[in-house]
Parts: sequence; structure tokens; C-alpha cells
Amino acid sequence: MQFTLYVAKMRRQRKKLLLPRQNHRTDERTLASAVQFDYVAAEYLCSYRNVKNFVKSDCLVMDIDNDHSDNPRDWKTPDDSVP
Repeated sequence: MQFTLYVAKMRRQRKKLLLPRQNHRTDERTLASAVQFDYVAAEYLCSYRNVKNFVKSDCLVMDIDNDHSDNPRDWKTPDDSVP
């Protein structure tokens, strides 16, 4: 496992646009330390997250938003097949 995350100094800021700290992730320990804060898996000009400022990414991040239900039995997982 080796990829780069760009990390903020805070967490749970939905509109966080400045992500200045570049962190190379190489193992579970370094990943766990980074994802405690707001992060993205892409580099942006001047560390400012914006579609026009996108530079590059060295990984593809997937996310499952189980916001359709509060019942864990209804949630999707990576093991579920795609229709």
C-alpha cells in the first residue's frame, strides 16, 4: 500500500477547502493517523480544493454512503454485488 493523502489540521469541516499537509501513506499505522482529520486523495494548486485547481491523484478512493437508511441491515458493503 502506497498513496498520498492531503490532510487538514481539523476534522468534520464539510466546507474545508485548504488541505496543506501532504502525507505519503505506506502502512496501516500511517493511514490511521491521517484519516483522523479531514483529508482528500488529490493534489490541488496552492492546496486549495476546487475542481479548477485539481492537479493529480495517485490512487482511486471509493466510498459507500449508506445514507438511505439508519438500519445497519440495509447498508451496503464492498462485499455486495453490483447489479
